[in-house]
Amino acid sequence: MAPLSPDNPPAIIELSLKGLTKADGYYRWKDLENRIQETLAAFAKTAKGEKPF
Repeated sequence: MAPLSPDNPPAIIELSLKGLTKADGYYRWKDLENRIQETLAAFAKTAKGEKPF
């Protein structure tokens, strides 16, 4: 990894999440929190050998 510098600035990566709507280019924090919780719950089911959805 190279250190950050004017010649090597940090990258900007735009995320798009299905089912969430952006307002002014941003997701609502509560919507993002809910999506994270849903994803963690699905992962926990998968780890137990269950179907997540």
